[in-house]
Amino acid sequence: MPMFDITGACDMHIHTGPDFVERVGDDFEVALACEKAGLKAILLKNHMESTVSRAYHTQKAVQTLKVYGALVLNSSVGGFNPFAAEAAMRSGAKEIFMPTFCAAADFKVHGKGASALYKYGIKTAAPTLTALDTDGSLKSEVKQIMELARDYNVPVGSSHLGADEIFPLAKYAHDIGAPLIITHPEYKIPNLTPAQIHDLAQLGAYIEITAGAVFPIPGCSTVAQDIDLIEAAGYQNCFISSDAGTPTKPMPADVLSSYAYCLQKKGMEKEKIKYMLCEKPIEVFRLA
Repeated sequence: MPMFDITGACDMHIHTGPDFVERVGDDFEVALACEKAGLKAILLKNHMESTVSRAYHTQKAVQTLKVYGALVLNSSVGGFNPFAAEAAMRSGAKEIFMPTFCAAADFKVHGKGASALYKYGIKTAAPTLTALDTDGSLKSEVKQIMELARDYNVPVGSSHLGADEIFPLAKYAHDIGAPLIITHPEYKIPNLTPAQIHDLAQLGAYIEITAGAVFPIPGCSTVAQDIDLIEAAGYQNCFISSDAGTPTKPMPADVLSSYAYCLQKKGMEKEKIKYMLCEKPIEVFRLA
């Protein structure tokens, strides 16, 4: 019996194996578990490669669950690479993520960054990536990626960019009509405040609250702090995903269920929780 009924939920941020780090399950194992839990759709994410073809093959193993892929713009795909982004979108990617481990903001927080990806045993150096030019404006290739996202109507996730990068990105997305997701604002990157989230939602950005951030590892947030973020943005502008996949957490569906249960125990109405789990992702990712 799940702690909270997540039937019909869409978990659009899941890390699966194979990967360069250990995962709680591979593409097929996670998809089968999500289907058994009654989920409607999932999105597979990998920091180093496109998951579009992986999603295509995984789809063949499930019947009632839709499986989608994405691309993360880390150095392994050329960083801010408009060609790679467009190729992924044309192939069916449901989201383009800005850099994660290769982001300069990630480097500042973790102290090592993409120069070694030291804790994962990767020896090859990679440049750290920032979305901004030296004058503080968005790089031309970042603008091009946002324009492609507008044309293909595929959302871009802010990922591990810092607040100084996210705000000009959100302003540009607003100005050109491109869909933008603020990825895990409660995570240590970007660690945004409720006031900042309010302003980003006012610019039309979607706010992605990730259940996995409140688990003891990484322990970046609390349920109460997440509720503050949701209230600042307005729940109509938010959706919930698990960002699960590390062995420090259960399977993604269990992460969602326990998190939703805690939101309800902290006083959030069940209807709002179901909206963020089930309805809002359909709008953001055009899943209907």
